[in-house]
Amino acid sequence: GDYYLSIYWKDVKIYNGYVEVHFPKSSENETIDISTKVYYLTIRIVDNNNMGIPYLQVIIYDSQTQLVEEVGITNITGYTILRLPAGYKDIKVYFKDQIVYERKNFALTSDSTLVAHAWIYNVNFRVMDSRNVPVGNADIYIYKEGKLIDNGTTDSNGAYSTTLIKGNYTVKVFWLGDMVNKTKIEVTKNSSFDISASIFYLDIKLVGNDGKLVDGSVVISEGGKTLYTLEGSHFNVCLPAGDYVINATIKKEMYLTGMEEKISKKVSLSSDQKITMRFDKYPIGFFSSNLFYIILGYIILAAIIAGIFLFQKRRKSSPDYEETKTEEKSTKTQEGSEENIIEPPENSTL
Repeated sequence: GDYYLSIYWKDVKIYNGYVEVHFPKSSENETIDISTKVYYLTIRIVDNNNMGIPYLQVIIYDSQTQLVEEVGITNITGYTILRLPAGYKDIKVYFKDQIVYERKNFALTSDSTLVAHAWIYNVNFRVMDSRNVPVGNADIYIYKEGKLIDNGTTDSNGAYSTTLIKGNYTVKVFWLGDMVNKTKIEVTKNSSFDISASIFYLDIKLVGNDGKLVDGSVVISEGGKTLYTLEGSHFNVCLPAGDYVINATIKKEMYLTGMEEKISKKVSLSSDQKITMRFDKYPIGFFSSNLFYIILGYIILAAIIAGIFLFQKRRKSSPDYEETKTEEKSTKTQEGSEENIIEPPENSTL
């Protein structure tokens, strides 16, 4: 006879109508083919260059009940095929747990193909310092709704490229361990962002007490952590905004006199800045050096010797000295004559 038949699949009515059943005399069974409203939906997800995107998760919802009817994963060419009951569908495509495509109330009334451009865009960042010079080795962290989405490091040109979906993001940039920029961006298409980092130039000169450059060593530290150790007399370094301690040291020898001097300075860096560190003990004054005292000693010794020599010379040329010499000579002559007189022996007869 005739029967009224309703067929449901995935909680969706896919057939509703009459069927006529006639059993042949030779059999107690009859097979009836019923064409239902079950269709194939072929979806391809492409990027902005119309290249298929693999490994995206495609979820199909019933538009009314919001029950999940099918789940698919795009292949290497961006395709996935889903078998669904007829009706209105909500389509959501996910990339890293983020929705990159969404469509509501898609009417599925036959086998269909849908090509969708995902909300995935190429985003380029370029980090620049206070003089618009690219900053390499800067760490970039990208957050969405407080969750870390992506991170990377700039190259020697200060550039970093990534892929982001449509939405609002917070971007934090770190360099030498300090955050040098925090900014918010909105991505709605392929985009490029120039980020001006709080990285400034510190010009350092080492000079002596005469105002001239002098070679020495400089240690730049922040919070007890050494950032730079430099040798020379004139330095130009890049640093994040912050508070630093600059320690400078010189070890010199001049005029046979060795000396060592250390000086320290605190710098609060919020813009390009120049500082001069002056050493008060160098150059060493000649009159306070070892060489001066050595020379002075020789001069004094020479003066003493010269004084003695002049004293002896003046003494020899004085009249008193000549009379004394004559007397000494006469005395010696008399003593010689007395020694030459021969006394006759006792009891001798002349």
